[in-house]
Amino acid sequence: VALAGGGTRLSDIICNSSLLGRYLTVEDRDSFPELQGVLCAVPSNIMQKAEQIFLSQLDFSKILS
Repeated sequence: VALAGGGTRLSDIICNSSLLGRYLTVEDRDSFPELQGVLCAVPSNIMQKAEQIFLSQLDFSKILS
């Protein structure tokens, strides 16, 4: 499953600090690398399930209108 059909997997975003920084704002920027490391270490099966749940909640009719 790719995020919104764009070919980018959730794990690709989370494990790339530049991409993650586009979507996630952390008040204490010094903690960003640690948070990213913890998120990136999430097992792939759990990451895929989180991605599926996220995508199932999107209302594409609102996005495309």
